[in-house]
Amino acid sequence: RSTTESALKEREIIKNNSLEKVEVKNCPVDEVLGIFLDFYSGRRDMNLNAKECMAVTVSQNRFLLNHLIGNFGFLNMWLAPEEAEEAVGVIDANGTEVCANCNQASPCVFILADKQFMCTSHQTVFLPALKPDESQLMQTIYQALTLYGIPKPCMKEFVKFKLGPFSRRIEFFT
Repeated sequence: RSTTESALKEREIIKNNSLEKVEVKNCPVDEVLGIFLDFYSGRRDMNLNAKECMAVTVSQNRFLLNHLIGNFGFLNMWLAPEEAEEAVGVIDANGTEVCANCNQASPCVFILADKQFMCTSHQTVFLPALKPDESQLMQTIYQALTLYGIPKPCMKEFVKFKLGPFSRRIEFFT
């Protein structure tokens, strides 16, 4: 384990299990949650600069922060199977009628509007954000934001997507 990870756990910035590598057997793809960030919304409150964020990214393999030109970026998070099941759109606040139409060609993009993350393509709401205190996935997202020193108001969009297994990704370049 990295000394950075140990130091962050000792200072209780992250929980002891937040950076654990999740082994998934017989799973043909990785599922990733992309979080679009608008740093302009809270940049004055950020604790880490871009170089420090890069150091945090390379010190673990669960979260990947990409800064874009301007005050924008993406925080990508590899999802465990149970997190991927939770990262869905639902029709109503009761959590019924899970949206099944989302796929790589037409993913749900949950955009912050009227204090909810809504997918306008499928008319759904991002389930973890409905009850963030009860959602383990939302708590992990908050831990990731804390890890990078990013204020919660910077979150503007969520999108879940799939990546092929590493062996296939590596073959892409050969």
